[in-house]
Amino acid sequence: MKALKSGKLRAGLALRCRSVRALAGAAVVVLTVAGGITGCTPEASDASLAEGGASEAGGGEGNGELPLYVTGGGPMGSEATNGYLPGVNQPVPETPQPHKAAYDGTVEVIVDEQGNEYEITSVKVAPPKEGMGTGKLIRIGVPYNYPGIGLMDEETGIPSGLDVDIAAYIAWKLGYSPYDIEWVAAPAPARVPLLQSGRVDMMVAPMTITPERAEQVDFAGPYLVAGQDILVRSNETSIESPQDLNGKSVCLLLNTTAEKRIREMLSDDTEIIYGDSYVDCMEKIVDGEIDATSTDDIILAGHASTDEFFRLVKLVGKPFSQEYFGIGLPKGSHNMCLQVNSALSEMFEDGSWEKFISRNVIGTNYFPDRYDNPPALNKCA
Repeated sequence: MKALKSGKLRAGLALRCRSVRALAGAAVVVLTVAGGITGCTPEASDASLAEGGASEAGGGEGNGELPLYVTGGGPMGSEATNGYLPGVNQPVPETPQPHKAAYDGTVEVIVDEQGNEYEITSVKVAPPKEGMGTGKLIRIGVPYNYPGIGLMDEETGIPSGLDVDIAAYIAWKLGYSPYDIEWVAAPAPARVPLLQSGRVDMMVAPMTITPERAEQVDFAGPYLVAGQDILVRSNETSIESPQDLNGKSVCLLLNTTAEKRIREMLSDDTEIIYGDSYVDCMEKIVDGEIDATSTDDIILAGHASTDEFFRLVKLVGKPFSQEYFGIGLPKGSHNMCLQVNSALSEMFEDGSWEKFISRNVIGTNYFPDRYDNPPALNKCA
């Protein structure tokens, strides 16, 4: 198979942090570290209410009503002054406060096993007034460019989507307020390195539980069972299975389970293009540059439902795998795993899980297989 790289995958060995636009005027301590992964420390300014304190993985169970969390008024909204708490819908206050990100002033560049660099941004939501929040900090990695699953608002930097809802619910059950969460944008190839480096305490993103990954990180869950499918142009009729892709061109994301699985099914004359994101792949499909892309059906459904791709692309609708999405944790997180599994069990039982699914994939005609979902939880390592 011929493999080509597309876009911003760049070779390198250094991690660097540098100042970028801060939504609320936050100052940034700039670090340069070679040969490793580290964090960048935000400094509070008058406009930045970022709360300090060391990251704590864990905490007491959440009590009482969930406070408002601003994510833009809906799964993919953009108004920074109206919103809902991921986990529970709440009415917008009569006089909404102008919530802003406390900081998004760092960009970290981390390197995967192949030497490719990925920019990692983070954001923390400032409370509407001082004194809100617990003073603790939990850092959660989420997807940032998956519509309906994890999408960072272009103006505020604040994420929304299914995985964000699930992450906020778990954090609440662990004793964290919405203002205690630092959201870390996690590209697919960087998710394991982010956990291994200690940059995040928890990863709630499409991460299939595999024996290989279980040697690198711990998993709680699973929280969803999806299936790998194929996405093509809406007028495509000749592609109905992985075998139909032989001799054609396919866009994939590097180091994903979907990439590894479908590569094993394809013949040597199949052209593999590596994209920056599934949006990148789908743009290439619509433009006629490639024939298809493939990943988990819920990811494809979310992308296909956006205004940019609606009715221009379609899912083949014949999943050929079962993908058990787990909550990624650093190695040795047995107690944290038990707490996360307890939170997931409550989420399945109180109806929140179905609510999160429904409101984030609305209009896609997609719902996870009810035979496998919600899934049985694995024992913690």
